[in-house]
Amino acid sequence: MAPLASIADPAIAAVAFFFCLAKEKPMYFDAAKDVVRDRMHGIIRPGDMEEVLVFGEWASKNAISPEDPIRRFRDLWLQALDMQERQQLIGIAEDVAAVGGEKTKEQENALQVLRRTLMN
Repeated sequence: MAPLASIADPAIAAVAFFFCLAKEKPMYFDAAKDVVRDRMHGIIRPGDMEEVLVFGEWASKNAISPEDPIRRFRDLWLQALDMQERQQLIGIAEDVAAVGGEKTKEQENALQVLRRTLMN
């Protein structure tokens, strides 16, 4: 969890979380990474995108469950993101989980926790 603990930027935290979600369907990871790159366009500066993706992927490797980063980044997201940005984060997470078809049970659970965490 140390790599996740070093993240203080809400967008980088989101990328790490998206990769935790994507890891639940390893055969579709590259396609999910493309979704993250596309949906984070305009949020992360173009010159920083590849570095953020590489870091986010690396930071996500030690997470046991996609719910781990939600607990880790809850306060950061609640303080830094307005309601529209929180909804956007949830929407991107939904898109990542939808890559390759039906969501896994772990992805669905993580998305429920994310919605409860950010919208209540």
